[in-house]
Amino acid sequence: MFKKRTYLIALFIFITSCFSDEALEITGAISGSVKESGSGIAIEDANVSLKGGESIQSTLSDSNGNFLFGEITSGMYELTVDKLGFLGELKSVIVNPEKTSSSSFSLQKKIPVAQPNSVELNFNKQEESITLTNKQIDLMSFTTSTSKQWLSVTPNSGSIAPSNTMIIKVIADFTTLSPGTYDETMVINVGGASLSIPIKINYVDPPFIVVTKPKIDDVYTMGDVMPIAWNSNIEGTVKIELLKESSIVLNISTDLLNKNGGAFNWNIPSMESDYYKVLITSKENTDISFTTEPFKIDLGPTKPVVSTATAAAETGINFIKIGGNIESIGVLAKKVNEHGHVYSVTSELPTIADSRTKNGEVTEPKNFISNITELQSAKLYYIRAYATNSLGTSYGDAVSVSTIAGAPLVSTTDPTEITQNSAKSGGVISGDGGSDIIENGLFYDTIEEVSSSSEKIKDSGVKTGAYTVNLSGLNKGTKYYIVAYAQNSGGYGYGEIKSFYTNGDPPTVETSSIDKYSGTKAEVTGKVTSNGGEPLVSYGIAYGKSSSPTIETGKIEVGKEDVESFTAEIADLDISTKYYVRAYATNARGTSYGENKNFTTSNGLPGVTTVSSQGVNGSTATINGKVDDNGGSVTTSYGFAYSETANPTIDGFKLEVGKEFEGSYSGKLTALNSSTKYYVKAYATNANGTSYGNEISFTTTDGMPKVNTVGSRDISGTKATVTGTIVDDGGVNLSSYGFVYSENQNPTIEETKIEVGTTATGGFSGNITGLKSLTKYYFRAYVTNKIGTSYGLELSFTTFDGMPKVTTVEVKDISVTTVNAIGKIDSNGGEDITAYGFVYSKEENPTIEGNKTVVTENTDNVFTGPIGNLTRLTKYYLKAYVTNAAGTAYGKELNFTTIEGPYLTITAPILNQKLTIGKAFNITWDTNKTEGNVTIEHWKGSVKTELSNETAITAKTYTWSISSSATEGDDNSIKITENNDTSKTYESPKFSLSNTTYIPDDEFEKKLIAAGWDDVLDDYVVTANISGLTTLGTALAGGGAIKDLTGIEAFVALENLDVGQNELTTVDLSKNTALKILDVGDNKLTEIDLTKLVSLTNLIIESNALTALDISKNIDLEELQASFIKFSSIDVSNNTKLKKLIINGTDGDASSLSTIDLSKNLELTNLGLKSNSLTGLDLTNQSKDKLTALDVSLNPFNCILVTQAQLDAYKAGNLSGWIKGSSQVFSTDCTRTYVPDDYFENELIKLGYDDVIDDYVTTENIIGVKTLDLDNAYITDITGLSSFSSLESLKLKNLRLGEVLLDLSSNSKLKLVELNKIEINAITISDLSDLETFKVYDNKITSLDISSNKNLKILSLRGTNIFKLDLSQNINLIELYTGSWKDDLLSVINYKNKDPYAKLDFTNLDKLEIWENYSNLSLCIKVTQNQFDNIPSGWKKNYRNPTANPGRYSTYCMEVVAGYDRERDGLNTSELPLSRKLGIVSKFVVDKNDDIIFASNNYNTIEKWSKGSDASEVIVGTKGPSYDNDRLETRTLKRPTDFVYDSNNNLYVSDHHNRILKFKPGETKGTIVAGLKTPSFNEYYNLDTGFNLISSLAIDSNDNLYIADSGNYRILKWNYLATSPTWVYPQSGEMIDNSYSHFSINKNPKNLYIDDDNGILWWTKDTSNNNFYPNEIVKYDLNTKKRTGFATDIQNLNTIAITSKIFYYNGYMYFEAYGQSYGYLINHGLYKLKMGDSYDKKEIIFSNIDQDNGYSDSYGVNIKGDLIFSQRYDSFYIKDGYIYLYSYYTYSTSGAGSIFKTKLP
Repeated sequence: MFKKRTYLIALFIFITSCFSDEALEITGAISGSVKESGSGIAIEDANVSLKGGESIQSTLSDSNGNFLFGEITSGMYELTVDKLGFLGELKSVIVNPEKTSSSSFSLQKKIPVAQPNSVELNFNKQEESITLTNKQIDLMSFTTSTSKQWLSVTPNSGSIAPSNTMIIKVIADFTTLSPGTYDETMVINVGGASLSIPIKINYVDPPFIVVTKPKIDDVYTMGDVMPIAWNSNIEGTVKIELLKESSIVLNISTDLLNKNGGAFNWNIPSMESDYYKVLITSKENTDISFTTEPFKIDLGPTKPVVSTATAAAETGINFIKIGGNIESIGVLAKKVNEHGHVYSVTSELPTIADSRTKNGEVTEPKNFISNITELQSAKLYYIRAYATNSLGTSYGDAVSVSTIAGAPLVSTTDPTEITQNSAKSGGVISGDGGSDIIENGLFYDTIEEVSSSSEKIKDSGVKTGAYTVNLSGLNKGTKYYIVAYAQNSGGYGYGEIKSFYTNGDPPTVETSSIDKYSGTKAEVTGKVTSNGGEPLVSYGIAYGKSSSPTIETGKIEVGKEDVESFTAEIADLDISTKYYVRAYATNARGTSYGENKNFTTSNGLPGVTTVSSQGVNGSTATINGKVDDNGGSVTTSYGFAYSETANPTIDGFKLEVGKEFEGSYSGKLTALNSSTKYYVKAYATNANGTSYGNEISFTTTDGMPKVNTVGSRDISGTKATVTGTIVDDGGVNLSSYGFVYSENQNPTIEETKIEVGTTATGGFSGNITGLKSLTKYYFRAYVTNKIGTSYGLELSFTTFDGMPKVTTVEVKDISVTTVNAIGKIDSNGGEDITAYGFVYSKEENPTIEGNKTVVTENTDNVFTGPIGNLTRLTKYYLKAYVTNAAGTAYGKELNFTTIEGPYLTITAPILNQKLTIGKAFNITWDTNKTEGNVTIEHWKGSVKTELSNETAITAKTYTWSISSSATEGDDNSIKITENNDTSKTYESPKFSLSNTTYIPDDEFEKKLIAAGWDDVLDDYVVTANISGLTTLGTALAGGGAIKDLTGIEAFVALENLDVGQNELTTVDLSKNTALKILDVGDNKLTEIDLTKLVSLTNLIIESNALTALDISKNIDLEELQASFIKFSSIDVSNNTKLKKLIINGTDGDASSLSTIDLSKNLELTNLGLKSNSLTGLDLTNQSKDKLTALDVSLNPFNCILVTQAQLDAYKAGNLSGWIKGSSQVFSTDCTRTYVPDDYFENELIKLGYDDVIDDYVTTENIIGVKTLDLDNAYITDITGLSSFSSLESLKLKNLRLGEVLLDLSSNSKLKLVELNKIEINAITISDLSDLETFKVYDNKITSLDISSNKNLKILSLRGTNIFKLDLSQNINLIELYTGSWKDDLLSVINYKNKDPYAKLDFTNLDKLEIWENYSNLSLCIKVTQNQFDNIPSGWKKNYRNPTANPGRYSTYCMEVVAGYDRERDGLNTSELPLSRKLGIVSKFVVDKNDDIIFASNNYNTIEKWSKGSDASEVIVGTKGPSYDNDRLETRTLKRPTDFVYDSNNNLYVSDHHNRILKFKPGETKGTIVAGLKTPSFNEYYNLDTGFNLISSLAIDSNDNLYIADSGNYRILKWNYLATSPTWVYPQSGEMIDNSYSHFSINKNPKNLYIDDDNGILWWTKDTSNNNFYPNEIVKYDLNTKKRTGFATDIQNLNTIAITSKIFYYNGYMYFEAYGQSYGYLINHGLYKLKMGDSYDKKEIIFSNIDQDNGYSDSYGVNIKGDLIFSQRYDSFYIKDGYIYLYSYYTYSTSGAGSIFKTKLP
């Protein structure tokens, strides 16, 4: 094309050059047509373009495909034709003057090539793939379409690159079709072109098989014929298989005719009972099959099924190997107990009564093999397999198998008549192997491997028995081997191999040498040169004091077998004596001797050599020596003698290396003086004396270690690596090594150093960091031992500049709010670049502390950064910056000024602002633009998230709810883009997104909020706020409120954590590895893992529920406080830095610390081990100068082992901080017991346990004593009793011990203890687990813990001050004695303090036969129902005065559930916290959670006491006392009188201001909904405007409020949402005026109670002149609006006053009533009356009056029951069978108040 156009252009130029200028202006035209290639169809609306010269025109072809361009200047043009769906075409046309040029186009359709180009589908081929190929030169996009729903094409659109292909699948859905033929066309559209693919469907009914029998749940048994039938529309063959679940278990038939169905009868074989299915499959088309529903084969229990292999697998002479098959273990059988084969040579059907193999049990069918052994050869055996299960034994078919013939059995006889060349031997044939003997005889040879190829001598032949053959022609002195043999048809049988020597000559021998000898031993060597042709029987050395010794005079036999050289050691020789020796050897021919030699023994001393010295340093040296000879006697010592003078002996310094030894040895001399010359000799000693080796000498070094400084490397601006090597440790263990460095010469360890380690040898290196750039440093290696520190040679290095370099290149693209800046990194300064970008400010000299743009990418160190969010018309200063480890460098400062114009500046977030993930944030901007919307995006690096695309630009704010899944980090920004001009994008400064940490515990989070680390209580805190904290101070400590410390793992930098005094049961500190100080004391931890806290120095963990504590990894621990933890031991051996160790126990707790090893804890200064179970303590390793604080009192041991120095310091008063128990002593000898009381010691002398009064008794004399009985009024101290560790009986009487604790924890074997008048006020018996009898008389004990004394049978506590006794663990108690013959403190406390806790619990005492109580107690004795119904005759509540009848038995005794609790709070309530005071409770209710909601009248609050809590929380009001002159506006509530909740949980409260306030849930400030806001006194009595003393409220299910307006003598109803009340009773017409005389109809109404189900309103009213205590119950029908009787019209209760709430429960009305007579309470109690009964049928529930004796006082104290209240039960509530009672005046506690719970009788 290019060449063609070039020629045309040249031709055009030639032609036009022939015309004049005028001719060039003459115009012409171009016309033509556009048609489809191939078909010639005209193409309409094809785009035709004309280009040439300065002319560019275009037109569209008309409906005939024609086009025309007219009046065109002459020249050459290009015509281009394009049409969607066709390939475009270009032509060149020459226009001649006044002529019309013609140019026609033929366009090809733009369609792909499809293969195949047609599709046929059927039932077996339901889909087809079509390959589309784009053979054009440009991208081809296509779509597909079909008109049938049952035909789908995928994909239905796409694009195909040039020369590429795409697969299109055509799929037919036959489920919607009926059989038949279908035609369809798929159209592929490409632009305006299309390609049609014809599709043909041939659909006939699909082939099928349907099984009609068996049917679901059919049942068959073994032997049944099961019919199998099926229908089908195909012909051929089928196979039938049996399925179990989905697995094929049996082929029933493999080739059955199928002609449109079929049938088959199957005989069911033996098989397991189970559910099965039948599967029938076409063999011609395996895809066609059918599976039945399950049917059952139930065979019942059967024996096993077993078969025998038809032939043996292997046979032998005496064995048969044969198989079997257990086809079934038996239906319903669990296993085959035994299986194998039975066999016999006589019985053709052997059974297990014959011989058998036993292969054990199996649990499933299997093939097996039996090896039948010990059979006879050449015998016929009958064999069959067997298997046995619980039903019996089954057998397989019998087979017969013969063993093969065996070789003969033969033995070899011993050779006889041996000469130098002949001998006799033979054999014995003991069996012919089942076949006749063919040949027998003897093989012989001179080698041991005798075989059939050896020489053979045949015998004449015997059947069996012995035979003999003659051997001749043998060589003399030769060893021969012989074997008897016999042969039959089974082969050869051989006897054993035997050997013999033919006769030979005597041996020859040499005496080689005498190798060495000493005083008692000699070593001689000999050599046998010939054995004479016969084996040796002995050889060795003959010796004696005369020449030519023989074996008869003395010999050392070395051996008996042939040998050449040998050595013999002759021992037990006489010293200094001449001996003769010669070698000898003996064979059967005789004894020969070697030549005669002699030697003389030495004097008997060992021989020894001093070899060398090595490894000499400042304190040690290694010496080598050798014991050459022990002198004939065993050495008793050997080693080295050494001295600072010459000729050392063992009388001076010596090093004994060993005892018995000969040979080389080494020894290390230690504790040498440095720089000293030493002389050394090896020595050896035996029974004859000591001998020495030669003397050598050496000189020790000065003891200092040695180190070399090697060099430096990897130097940069801030760091360097230095190297060194340890040459010598100086003979002393190293304590430190590393490098010292300084900017000055000769650096030392007192200056800057890096310690590399503590113990090592050889080379080492260290990295010095944090250096200054361009600075010279001097360094040297150092090494330290206890002698001192040595340094290597001083070297130096100079750090590089280190600072990077950067250029600020340019600021460009300045706009209203943005610019672009360019920078270049010139150098990294030798350090890694950590950041680079631009800093900018409105002030000069911007830095990275201000605004900056961080850039992350550069090209050839050139980087560009956009800077946005600028202020218009403002001058900025800008610098490029780059940062590495040496610091930050800046380029030259440039400046620019933003321009005027429309602007948008993002004002929030600001630079470096931290936003919280999961929370909402307001994005704000400032702008002068007034129209359009913006798109707001969050960018995290290069990742964007669209937040909004339709926010008005004028809104200037958008609330962003930050996703909880957002990524934490710094590289965040907000971009705002104008929608009408997307080029206008504004970006905020960079900000960070901070993750949050989950804090589920509200109290934990509240404390973080209070400390300023969080802002809102929402279970989350910003992780960044806490991750860097090193200490929390006391922010989390105290208050007892935190129960869950989840979230603490995010405090990764914590070094100090105090979470003491909370309620934690578990805590995970595995992520807080920086912790050094940890306080988790006073929690409820059951376990804690401290293994990751390797930096821990201080740990407080006391008062937890731990049973073990592992601190083995906390080797830096200096302080441990772990008191009141129940573990018996603790390992502190790794904690060698401990200074303070406090592990005080709970007195009497048997599970407290019983052992501790402090031998490794040499730094202790404070040790507390009080009140534990320690059996001993060794302080001898402790320093008296360091350990200044010690408390080991209240432990069961008597003696504390100390050093003499410690004891002297203690006696001198220098260890005043050392505290011990009164019975304990410090001693250097704990074998004696300290007994300071002379009268006590004298009693022990009388008993024969001591001999002299000297304050000590030998411990061994008393440790085994089992009985001790002391009655001595002069004994005041029984220190030493703890050593009577075997005591079983202890009786102490009339001792004057004073008010002290008697600790019997060391006397753990005691079974009987009697203490009579010994004055003690406390006792510890918790360790006495064997105690059976405990009696205390007339002592001052106030409490007693007997929970560990579970074997206690007799308990007597007469004359004690005990007022509380827990017997729950003493289930074996038989006898119990309490109280006193006089008024003991128990009854006094109960009486004076009105104590409702005075109770005993007998519910676990099923064995208690006798209880005698000797005082007037006011008790509730809690018993089981069985005990209650059968009170033992031996139980006496008042043994002294049975008629007094104190207390009562009950199955449920009172418990405190809210308010003051004496058991918890003690008797002194003056410091009781306000949160534990209920005050005067005007009303309380118990909610569904058993939480108590109450109104405190005098504390002005509505509060909640949660179940199990020990304090209340205020719901509304401000807790504190109120005063009569309180102004209305000063309090939320003023003395609330009642409250109710509506169905929406809104709270309504009436108070002393005669108003009702409404509090919505969560509100603390209420809204007045009834009553005047500021009423005057007169308005209280205005019936239209106010209330007068609202005493009670009630609310119905429709939230209508009922009000008892007591002062106005009326009941009102305030309908829900009403603005004023209506009268309920009396009706308003019944009121004449507001004078009291007319109000008696409803005087002083109180205590409203609504029965919503029956429309009944109850209240109480007064019928007397008493305005305070109503004495009539009113029942009012809200439907009839009539007052009806409560039994009668009005119940006049006479002298009974109803003083508190009335309560309807289970058909009864409950109420409190009492009367007064002469100032005393009478008939005071809680009553119930069945609805409809008359009042005289009332039942008393609880009473504060002794009905039997009328005993009461003016305070109404009840001396009978378990309820001890004054005056009245001020309020009560009934729920779930329990009654809750409130009392204000308990214990005269100034209104603390308590709510009790007891079972409703």
